[in-house]
Amino acid sequence: MNLKTALDRCAYVVYKKPSLPVLLNVLIEPTEKGICITATDLELHYQAEVEGVTANDTFTAPLELLRKIVKSMKDVKVINWGPGNVISVGAAKLSGLPKEEFPGFPLQEVDLDDYREAKLNNLAWVMKAQSTDEIRYSLNGVYLDTKNGQMVATDGHRLHMTPVDKFEDVKPVILPSKAVAFLHSIKAESVLLPINGTAILYVNGDEVFVSRPIDADFCDYKQVLPQKKNINFRLTTTKEALKSAIAQTDGIRSAKSNGIKLRLNGTCHLSASNPDIGEVDLEFKGKFKKLLKPLENPCGGCDSKNKRIDPAIENGECAYISGCGKFSSYKQSIQEEFNIGVNARYLLETFAGEDITWEFTDEVGPTTLTFGGEETAIIMPMRL
Repeated sequence: MNLKTALDRCAYVVYKKPSLPVLLNVLIEPTEKGICITATDLELHYQAEVEGVTANDTFTAPLELLRKIVKSMKDVKVINWGPGNVISVGAAKLSGLPKEEFPGFPLQEVDLDDYREAKLNNLAWVMKAQSTDEIRYSLNGVYLDTKNGQMVATDGHRLHMTPVDKFEDVKPVILPSKAVAFLHSIKAESVLLPINGTAILYVNGDEVFVSRPIDADFCDYKQVLPQKKNINFRLTTTKEALKSAIAQTDGIRSAKSNGIKLRLNGTCHLSASNPDIGEVDLEFKGKFKKLLKPLENPCGGCDSKNKRIDPAIENGECAYISGCGKFSSYKQSIQEEFNIGVNARYLLETFAGEDITWEFTDEVGPTTLTFGGEETAIIMPMRL
């Protein structure tokens, strides 16, 4: 790994307003191959070995200044520590701090038998639903549910979920948002989850990343998932059709609420309004279906001797064996038009495939989007 890449990755770990001044620095240690660079915020730790660069001692250097100097120079070969805590990088001089002030790296040796490798499929998509609300800090990350085999993120208004490996001997963990951002930036394909202990690891050649999980209980996300029996409406469309319709509302919809209205009947419409600008109503390509389901004795006229014909519902009619005495058929009551409001930005960020299936229970319940693969998104409706 080169010096610039190592320092850029350290920037994902170093906190801009740390509790200790030395945490703005990185630790530089000479090795047989070159130097070892370490960064930490006490929750996250990153260490990488850089070849082709030498140092005369172990010391700490301010990360941001060092990054700027390295970026401006074509090739840095030597970083030296001198009297008065002065660091020399080519012709540049900067002030450092002694190595004694820097916290120690949490792991000296890693026994991979104590860990299980969990794939991070679709992390970039799942992480979009993370919460940024520090009050609900248990949602400030991505949940690896190793018992149910799901990777989940939610901010309370939407939820993204995709399958992950199941492990009976590993507890579910919450990856903090900073760790998620780091793993996403380096395109990590997996992490190591501890069988016993709390350190979540990423190991790749000469670099090691260590993160503590969020010490909190994740919400019971399964309660939000609508049951199939409660789904009453289904829209099938494409990413291109829906994205194009949303884009045409950009100049109209309120920037504060980002709300758009979906109206479904014989055709599919998307609308937005703004009292200061006007309104727009767009038709897009899609198929809307009202799901008819068997009713439990809807007319009250059947008993154990007069059982309903299976299937009970056909073309909206509930058919019974003749001789009921009260009703020979029962029309299932279901509304002809369906309207619901959603957040346009949330909707755009859910797209995980070209083909979209969007299911609804009613105007106030959670809506479910699937994309022909294993990804599932939940978006809560808005009042418009």
